[in-house]
Amino acid sequence: MATVEPSIITIEDFKNPIITIEDFKKAIPNHTHLHFTGHGYYNFDVPKRSALEFINESREEKTQLTASEISHLNFNSYELITLSACETALNGQQTIESEYVGLVSAFLKGGANCVVSTLWTVDETSSAWLMIYFYQQYHSGIVPKIALENAQIWLQNVTNQELIIWSRKLLEYGESKQVNGDILRSIQDEINKYNEQNPKSKVYEQDYYWLGFIVHQL
Repeated sequence: MATVEPSIITIEDFKNPIITIEDFKKAIPNHTHLHFTGHGYYNFDVPKRSALEFINESREEKTQLTASEISHLNFNSYELITLSACETALNGQQTIESEYVGLVSAFLKGGANCVVSTLWTVDETSSAWLMIYFYQQYHSGIVPKIALENAQIWLQNVTNQELIIWSRKLLEYGESKQVNGDILRSIQDEINKYNEQNPKSKVYEQDYYWLGFIVHQL
């Protein structure tokens, strides 16, 4: 679950880093926004069996929350749900265009006002940057569709030099909020990478990095 600060999205973590389906269901009534980053798949033959993956109660095996189950949960209070960086098993007659329809439809049927999803698995870092920029836009009062378009344009055109400046601000903010050290180190690692490249190069210019994100609303 997520809350939004003026300049960056911050995560309200569960106390246990391993989230089960029951943990997820119990938390639903307490929030208006959901950001899911994990694994999911689309069942082409039976779309209602498309699912998001969680860990089971024993913390030993994966278990699935299907689209059919999701559609019967109450998301009426949810202004925005984001399904980011989820992997999908594409085979047979499945297509990239249809991979997420079962899950997106389920959240909308459950009452969510808006769902943001990806059509394919995107690079983890570029996905994180795009989502952070998207939430910055969204928090400023811009509607999800336009906020996402702005984030996509930004990611497509941002240079390494601009990313260094932006990421440093992100790092400073994270340090001030005592964000998990692993996250801060990851940001610093990316800054180091950008420093080694042409400052004017647009590292995320290719469509792969930003075009796969879409907004769904009823």
